[in-house]
Order: sequence, then structure tokens, then C-alpha cells
Amino acid sequence: MTNSMTFYEEQNPKDISISQILPALNKFLPNTNKNDIKFLYHGTYNVFEVKNDFIFRIPDESLRNTKGIQLIQREDKILKLIKPHLSILIPDPVFIDLTRNTPLMGYKKIPGISLSKFIHKIDNTYLIKLAKSIGRFLNQLHNKKLVKIYTDNFGVDYTNFIDSYHDVWEKEYREVKSIVWSFVEDYQKAWIQTLYTRFLSKISDFTFEPTIVHGDFDTSNILVDPISCNLSGIIDFEETKIFDPAVDFLFFREGKLFLNELMATYNGVIDKYFVERMQFTFSRAFIPYILYGANNNIPTLIEAGLQLLSERMTIFP
Repeated sequence: MTNSMTFYEEQNPKDISISQILPALNKFLPNTNKNDIKFLYHGTYNVFEVKNDFIFRIPDESLRNTKGIQLIQREDKILKLIKPHLSILIPDPVFIDLTRNTPLMGYKKIPGISLSKFIHKIDNTYLIKLAKSIGRFLNQLHNKKLVKIYTDNFGVDYTNFIDSYHDVWEKEYREVKSIVWSFVEDYQKAWIQTLYTRFLSKISDFTFEPTIVHGDFDTSNILVDPISCNLSGIIDFEETKIFDPAVDFLFFREGKLFLNELMATYNGVIDKYFVERMQFTFSRAFIPYILYGANNNIPTLIEAGLQLLSERMTIFP
């Protein structure tokens, strides 16, 4: 999630009413009323705070179906697998309802606020401490033993990962030319084309080992105590999978000090293509928003993606 997407989520109204979710919430928290519910934001999920103590997530209306139910089940399974191996708090779902009209996941609220809300106000001493804490979290998440736990539980084989990695980006590039092209100007097409063709041409030289990644790791999903600036939790694991560890280092907008300290603390392998993979993944972050917006007829999401494209082109001309 980027800052642009965070802005979009915070501005995007909920697509389910409080009265619709009240019956589901009362299954778990009896005597809950409308005044107990606070809407937070709407991305993949409509996210609500309930009774100041719980977070409930109800999928977007396009996912209130079998796909959304499977998304909840998968994330719940992943959280339970990785939680014992992490020293930082992550969501611990205690309420799950797989009713088709209102599937939801609920967990005890993790204290803290999103780092995105105040990172640029933090003193450098605290910023360095925070970057190191995040680096230590990634050391735990990217640990090889978690890869085995994941593969054993999900029955996946990653022996030919680099081939499948190439296929992922090649498939996305085909979708870009099929769908995104109609929304961008010629100079933007040229930038996107260079981005993908240059990257695809180098993948055969990659030798990195995949790890479990958060997959949506940015400052909006990092919770921090606003007084002590201590890391208090990490949220939103719906995109967690086995993939390229570089995708969890997309902190180019937070300043060199923060990113350098984070990478210096990281004890995983930083090979010669690591930063290049970071830059590519960071640069193409606008693509999912335009694709999803086009496929689901959400003009505001397409616009958010186009704004993000302009930003990325400025950062990496």
C-alpha cells in the first residue's frame, strides 16, 4: 500500500452500512449498537473499530462471495502459522463469520497508530531505532524455517521459483498492454514499457531464494506508539505469500536514513539485484489499482492509480 493508496482508502466510503453488519457483530459482541462502531477505511476490506477495543474487517462488496470467504480463511491460517515465530504483535483473529452476505474477521485491537501518519515528524534518533525494529521484524518473517512451515501447510512447491517469478511479471505486463494502455499517455507508455522490458530481461540472472513476505508492507500497516515511537504491531496480511523478499523494502519515500538503517539491520541475503527489484516493485505499484479499477468499474481507483504513476515517474524518471 502506498501513501496514495492510503489516501484513497481513507477517502473511500464504506460500501456496507452499519445496520447491515450489526447482526453479525452481535453474534460475537452482544449488545453492540451503532454508537459502538467507528468506520476507519475501505480498501480490500471495510475496516471498523468496535467498542474501542476490536477491529472488524468485512470484504469489499466485490469480495462478499466465495472468493472473499477464501481470502479470510487463508489470512486466518497464515496468521496462525506465523504468529508463534514473531516477537511483534500481529492480528490474532478470534471472530470469524463466513456467512456469504457479511463474511468478516475480527481481532483484538493492536495499540498504536499507523506510522504513515507521523513518520516525517519523528526525530532521527527515534527514526533509526524504529527502522532497526522493523528490520528485526523482517528478519523473523523472512526466516527460512517459515518457508518450510508455509509449504508444508499450503502444499506448494517453489523449486522452480525464478521461472514462476518471470511468469508473474510477464503476465502482468500483458495485462498492462491490454488494459492499462487505454488510460495512459504515450510518454507514460514509454516509461512503463522500459520499466517492464528492462526488468524482464534480467530475471534469468536472478538467484535469490524466496521467503515469506508481508506483501503490502508500508508505513500504513506498521503500528507505532506515538509517544515512545516504539514499534507496536504489524497489520493487514492478506497479501502474505512466498515471494521475493525485496518487495518488503519499498520505503523510498521515507528518506535514505530510514531505508539504510532498515537494510543494515536486515540479516537476509541482499544480492546484487536486490535494490533493482525493490525499485521495480515500487515503481509498478500503480498497476494493481488501475487494473482492479478498470475490471470493476471504479473510476476513483483508476484515478488514484494514475496519480501514483505520476509520482513514481518523478521518483524514478
